[in-house]
Amino acid sequence: MEDYQQLLFPYAYNILGSVEVAKDSVQDAMIKFISVQKDDLRNEKAYLIRMVVNQSIKTKERMKRIMNGQTWLPEPVLTDGVDQNINTEQLLSYTMLVLLEQLNGRERAIFTLKEAFPFSHVEIAKLFSLAPGNSRKILSRAKQKLRLSIKYLDKSEIPSSSFFEQYLDIIRRGDAEALKSMLSDHVIFMADGSAKMQVAQGFTQGINDTAAMILFIYKKYQQHLKISYSEVNHQPGLLYSKNNEVVICQVFRVETGTMQIDAIYLVADPDKLNHFLQK
Repeated sequence: MEDYQQLLFPYAYNILGSVEVAKDSVQDAMIKFISVQKDDLRNEKAYLIRMVVNQSIKTKERMKRIMNGQTWLPEPVLTDGVDQNINTEQLLSYTMLVLLEQLNGRERAIFTLKEAFPFSHVEIAKLFSLAPGNSRKILSRAKQKLRLSIKYLDKSEIPSSSFFEQYLDIIRRGDAEALKSMLSDHVIFMADGSAKMQVAQGFTQGINDTAAMILFIYKKYQQHLKISYSEVNHQPGLLYSKNNEVVICQVFRVETGTMQIDAIYLVADPDKLNHFLQK
């Protein structure tokens, strides 16, 4: 059963964007599976995947209603091999998880099954009791919704540590012009705090506003914290710690070729960081 839990976690997490809720969804599916009559069950793995995917879709729709249009970022996961309790190989990139918030639960599930695993449309149709043609239509609709964000679908560059040493040196000096040179023209900055951790929550776009926001947040919240580099959801990240507890996680998307930062996602909600191993 433990092997199944490892197998099923990526399916739930890619749909939900939350570690704890994904674990709960997998656990619920496993409990229900125990009571299933298995005499006529030909493929336990496929049956469990179907249970977890459908459970995750329902849960995601409830989460969206509760969020009520507020800025919400997925729960980050370390993918640098440190956390042996989570199978990270099939987890989507952080930027992809952010983009998928534009989709409804079923669109997100089908997109994920095609892009992350990948399933064929025939296999997806069996999971959802659809015709393969309907699976193709839903995937096409999902990609249409994402079309304006297509520039963010490519894999993020993973820079060397010297790139972020330079970045941190610049913000410590408060050098706005040097910081702007590291940002792309279409850079975005998204922050997700909470009542427990008041950080400038919301969305900022453009070089000038993003540079100003980065410097403001560093001076107000980050300058006295311990900073370490890590890989987060297959993208470069900085972890800010206090008393050996991660209190802020910043995930970066760096353009291949230009080596400029074109997206920064800041998570400061402690409920999304309490699963992090101490750095």
